[in-house]
Order: sequence, then structure tokens, then C-alpha cells
Amino acid sequence: CDVETTRYAGLDMARSFFHGSEYDTIAAAQGTEEMSELFCRFWTLKESFMKATGLGMSLPLDSFRIILGDEVTVEQSVDGRECRFMEYDPRDGHRCAACAFGGGLEPSMRVEDLSELARDGPVLSCEDHTATEFGGCDD
Repeated sequence: CDVETTRYAGLDMARSFFHGSEYDTIAAAQGTEEMSELFCRFWTLKESFMKATGLGMSLPLDSFRIILGDEVTVEQSVDGRECRFMEYDPRDGHRCAACAFGGGLEPSMRVEDLSELARDGPVLSCEDHTATEFGGCDD
């Protein structure tokens, strides 16, 4: 699972870290509001996959490709297992993506304000994981 604040880091960052086709998708939306949304979608989906493999950030972001469509899929040679993605958009300036191998994912997300317990501000909960506003989910 990964939770991020919806923001755009720039085409240079997308070019440096994303697979070429992901970069092309983002670049095609340059100058539109959709550009930030696409960047954040790819980022959260990629991080959720990296965490699901158990390799985390040691897995290069450009070593696999996220394919957006009716269903999100991944083209990869990291792990032979089939994975499933679920995206959550709480419409509060955050995005959450979860990835699981062979298992189902909940179709909804619960958002809780635990700011009294968190030093860094609001905490989101997805798939029994929690994340501070600017961090990823902790298992």
C-alpha cells in the first residue's frame, strides 16, 4: 500500500525514474490538470508494487511498467506471481494504491483523522496499513 499527497514533481523526475511508456503518458498530459493526477497514480501504484514484492525501494522504478486501463496491470519480470491493484481516491488531496499477489483487495478505504496521535499530521488507513501524510504505508 502507498499513500501520497497529490502533487506533481516534474517531467524530469518522471523521466529519471519511470518506465518510458509511463513517462510518455504523463508527458502527453503536459499543461493539463490530469498531469499531476497521472504522476501521482503511477507513483502510488509503483510503490505499492515494490512493497508487495518485498524488495521495496531496492527495486528500480523503471524496472517494471504499470499499465493503466480498465484494470491496472504490471509488466514485470521481478516476480512470476500475478498481482492485483486497487486504487483509492479519498478526494482530499491524497491517493492510495494497494497491490496484492493472488489475493483480493477491499473495494473501499476507511479514512480516519488520527492527527492527535500523529506528530506529522493526518493519518490515512488503507488495507489495515497506516501512513502519515507524506510517507508510505507501514506494515
